[in-house]
Amino acid sequence: MLVLFFLFCLFVYLIYKYVLIDSLTRRVIFIGFFIKLIYSVSFILIFTYYFGNGYLYGDSASFINDAKAISEIADNYPLEYIKLILGQKAESQELINPFIDKTNIWSYVGKNENLNDNRLIIRLNSIIHLFSNQFIYIHLLIHSFISFFGIVLIFRVFKKYVEHKKTFWFILLLFPSVAFFGGGISKESILIFSLGIYCFSLFNLSKKYYIKGLVYFIIGVLLLFYNKPYVGIFVVPISSILMIGYSLKWNLKYIKFILVTLISIFLLIVFIPNKIKLTERVSFRETEMINMAEGGVAFINDTAFCRFDYKYKSNFVKTNDTLIKVISNTIGQYKLFGTKEYFDFEIKVSDTEYSHYLTYAPSTSFFKTKSIGNSKLQLIKNIPNAIFNVIIRPFPWDNGDKFKIVVFIQNIGLIFFLIYSFRHRKVINDKEKWVLFVLGLSAFFITLLIGWTTPIFGAIVRYKVPVDLFIIIISFILLKSKQDEKK
Repeated sequence: MLVLFFLFCLFVYLIYKYVLIDSLTRRVIFIGFFIKLIYSVSFILIFTYYFGNGYLYGDSASFINDAKAISEIADNYPLEYIKLILGQKAESQELINPFIDKTNIWSYVGKNENLNDNRLIIRLNSIIHLFSNQFIYIHLLIHSFISFFGIVLIFRVFKKYVEHKKTFWFILLLFPSVAFFGGGISKESILIFSLGIYCFSLFNLSKKYYIKGLVYFIIGVLLLFYNKPYVGIFVVPISSILMIGYSLKWNLKYIKFILVTLISIFLLIVFIPNKIKLTERVSFRETEMINMAEGGVAFINDTAFCRFDYKYKSNFVKTNDTLIKVISNTIGQYKLFGTKEYFDFEIKVSDTEYSHYLTYAPSTSFFKTKSIGNSKLQLIKNIPNAIFNVIIRPFPWDNGDKFKIVVFIQNIGLIFFLIYSFRHRKVINDKEKWVLFVLGLSAFFITLLIGWTTPIFGAIVRYKVPVDLFIIIISFILLKSKQDEKK
């Protein structure tokens, strides 16, 4: 508790000393910080007592548990821990393997040879573990603060384009999905910080302190790619359009050319054979999410990721917190590390212990869609449904718990606000049109990827946090002032 109190006082001091925004009073800034804290505490309480029966539930629990295992390396092999935190290869891997074996998410994604979007948050929380004494609210406070700082940066970047500044500030902090997931022990809290530092550095690259701004820009890019790759792969290249706009003095006649070029590139990537293999990657991710939605038992051996239907969970027994063994012959699927294809097989009873990845019940918010199935044509056909499922659904009658009502209301509310802002739009200057173009394009492609690959409403509401954030910003940039409305 003493550490928590010290950190709270430190963060309050830092906000008082350094968070100075000319359009907001200190009182309004601190109200915003306490709003962030309220949402953060509600995140922990809901995922502990509503979903977790008294224990932290979901990805947050996995992040904390893996981080604890990683932090134990620091107690025994400090130098190896520092190397691990910095992403360097350990000189004595056999020394840290017993600690790595205790992890679940850390181990799997590394062996899967993909850009790991879990290790950044695990590294952060492992550092926090060094002084938190496993007190979850210390982790929560730090996540809440970095998310708040991200909101501050986002506000500072876009406030010059917004007429209703105070309302914009509070909506950024109060909008349910952005505030709830962006304030918990989640990758979304780091995402908001990443977007904040990236946007702030991007919009200030042409100003003084170029070197410092360039360093912040690189940090923002790295954070986006290593925390939420599906956001980074769209936001970073699309936002480079702003640099083109700047060099062209925000000439609007080039926007149509850029749009046509991007559509052409997109169609070429889909239909012409290339190394990106978009359809295959999207289909694989869709399969992974369907497997997750249907529930199951998953573990890792030396060469493959193995999963089995949830109805067979009694065929396996955990020998400790991280290991599992087979007690009855079971039919399942395996996927070799570095590949994207699953194969059917039967595993036999043995005394072999496997690294347990996850045992998860079927998702209550799973919904069926037309599978892409590596079909380029089906990928295109699925575009309308993909957008609809992300932006509008879930409906009150769709699968899921009662929180789907909150999600539906916020989705409809955000759409109506966007429509209202467009109908009551101010006179948009050329630079603002370029900014709106970039934000809209980023939101569109992120929405498309989520809709293509994610048939789980509970996951969509979390994944679409950047989309909601961009739509909020777009709406406020469009909306004219109260004085203009009276004219």
